Parts: sequence; C-alpha cells; structure tokens
Amino acid sequence: MAIGTTTMAIIGIAGAMASAYGAFRQAQAQQQQARAQAEVAKANQDIALQNQQLAEDQARKEARQGYEDQLRTRQEAARIIGQQRAAAGASGAQVDLGGTLDWTLETAEKGEVDALNAYQKGLDAAYNRKLEAWNYGNQAGQFGAQAAAYKSQANSMSPWLAGGTSLLGGLTQVGMGFGKDLWGVGSTSTGLKFGGKSASSVLKKSVWGSGSNWLK
Repeated sequence: MAIGTTTMAIIGIAGAMASAYGAFRQAQAQQQQARAQAEVAKANQDIALQNQQLAEDQARKEARQGYEDQLRTRQEAARIIGQQRAAAGASGAQVDLGGTLDWTLETAEKGEVDALNAYQKGLDAAYNRKLEAWNYGNQAGQFGAQAAAYKSQANSMSPWLAGGTSLLGGLTQVGMGFGKDLWGVGSTSTGLKFGGKSASSVLKKSVWGSGSNWLK
C-alpha cells in the first residue's frame, strides 16, 4: 500500500524535529561538559596557587631557620670557649698561650664551621621550597589556560543554534521532497500519481486543458 505524499511529509517533519532535538541535546551536553572541565581546571588552578603560596612561605621559614641555627651554633661555641678558658684559668694555665690557646682556636673554628653549615642547610631547604613554588606557579598558569580555553569553547556553543540549524536543514529536505513528489520537479518517474499519470500532467489538463501547447 502506497504512502500518501502528505503522510510522507508529516513523517519527514517528525524526523527533522527528532534530529533537531538530538542535535540540541548533543550540543547541550558538549557545552555542559566544557563548562564542567573549565570549573575543574579553575579549581586545580586555585589549588596550585595555594600550594605556591605555601611553598613560598615555607621557603622564607627555612631561610629564617637557617639563620637562627647559625646564631645558636655560634653562641654555643662561644659558651664552650668560655668554659674552656675558665677551666684553664682555674688550673693556673695561660689561657692565651700554648695549648690552651690552640684548644680555644680549635673550638672556635669548629663552631664557625658548624654555624655556616647550619645556615647553608637553611638556604638549601629554602631553595628547594622556592623551586616547588615555581613549579606550582607553572601548573597554575597551565590550569588557568585550560580553564580559559574550556570556557571559550562552552561560550562558543549554542544548543539552540545547533537544533535550529538541524531543523532548518531537515525541513528543507522535506520541502524539496514534497515538491518533487507533488510536482514532479527534477524527475519524470517518481512523482505523485493520479490514475497512472503524474500530478503535473493532471493539473495541466484539469486547469488549462490538454490543448494548451505552452504547458506541454
């Protein structure tokens, strides 16, 4: 049983509307995904910035700790030297001569080396923290660029435009097919038939008559 032209047109319109809705939903899902990715990237950027700040704060603390350890080490060396000199004086020895002087100088040298090592340790720890902060800063920049890209992508999408474009294309195809079936445009074998004759032929005879040469 042949399907009428009007029925075919209705089916075509329904199909175009279904395709348009599918295009709308697909574009909407893509837009929502891009926005979600932008939010994730922005959150990662915020975390990286926080970590950068923490690393920078820790670097300052490490440098300060090294400086304070240096001072304490020197103070401890001075205390030991004082005890040595007091002991030498109590024994009647010359504190600034001979073995007592060598002993004092040795203690002072060792104390200064330990103090410098403590300070350098703090500087090394601070440098490592600064390096971490630098890395976190780079990460924050990358995440920020990703967030901006995803946001731009989301803003460039329009579910309504995608659905409308799909619907327009589908209705255009339906209209072309409807006209082709009804009037036989572009085809002599697949038009709408009335009593075995094409719609255009029947229309010519019914309206203008078969003798109208300019319509033949």
